[in-house]
Amino acid sequence: MQFLSVYNAADIHIVDGVNLGDTLSFADDLILDDAYMLSPHAALHQLSIILSDGGLQISEHGETGVAANQLFVDCCLTLMSQTGQTVEAIVLVEVNSEDLAVSIYLLPLASFQHKTKYSLIKIDPETAEMKLAHLAYVSFAKGTRLTLPTGEMKPIENLKVGDQLLTRDAGIQKIRWIGHSTVRATGAQAPILIKAGVLQNENDLVLSSDHRLYVYQQDDLLSNERAEALVRVRHLLDGKNVVWLDIGYIDYYQILFDEHQIIYAEGIAAESLLFDRRTQPSLQVDAVEGLSLQKTIYGTDMEIPEPTQDGNGVLSSLQKALRRK
Repeated sequence: MQFLSVYNAADIHIVDGVNLGDTLSFADDLILDDAYMLSPHAALHQLSIILSDGGLQISEHGETGVAANQLFVDCCLTLMSQTGQTVEAIVLVEVNSEDLAVSIYLLPLASFQHKTKYSLIKIDPETAEMKLAHLAYVSFAKGTRLTLPTGEMKPIENLKVGDQLLTRDAGIQKIRWIGHSTVRATGAQAPILIKAGVLQNENDLVLSSDHRLYVYQQDDLLSNERAEALVRVRHLLDGKNVVWLDIGYIDYYQILFDEHQIIYAEGIAAESLLFDRRTQPSLQVDAVEGLSLQKTIYGTDMEIPEPTQDGNGVLSSLQKALRRK
């Protein structure tokens, strides 16, 4: 399951250009140089998606979209603000069981501001799937220390393919591939900071927002009705100890093994990259040569999909579970 923060296309209007007065649409209907602006009430909504046999499908755990409808990736847009700043966004189309488009969404890859015009300067249907796949990456920030078989912790940027890491359930495993990218630390790619000591971590830990942490709980403190639980980092946000990190740009790293693993980052159990149909379009061919799509034992049945508690409540429950280990 993956959560995307999207705008409804009906809340994005053309305020200057050939299509003046229209709202955001498919790539075929878009015209370069048209200027767009968020409506005053426009807000980001959580769109929850899963992988089905037919591709991307909307799940019931989000705030928008109809569960079981298909979701198609239309194109990637590049827009320029009045101040010359460029932003990218992905156009997504929701299709019902009768193959009719019922909703269009805009997934911003950087922050959009209200009362700001954005001129359309590029329409790219070729790279949209790859960029969406990149959002499914679970990423560690530069400087994150991962645990070696000796117990020593080593910064992720100093690791190389073939090095060994300690995993929770499979002992010592060799790194198959290490990914690295520098991205804007805003919008869908914004990182989250877990401050030192909050989850028994010695140092600050910075992760991508959908990264899942593993916890074993003696009591069902996280209300998922099982001992093992996976918690997305963004569900821990409390505005004080676990916060969005606004730093302009960030260096992200990904770790891939032959199988999906739980490893230790600054002492916290966190998942490695999963090679599946979501991430496949953006992975280098040599990284996955001879590797089949991975199945995982760390599935959605272990995950807390959308906690009923706020970030303070989830964080407090997770801290209690760690203290009782």
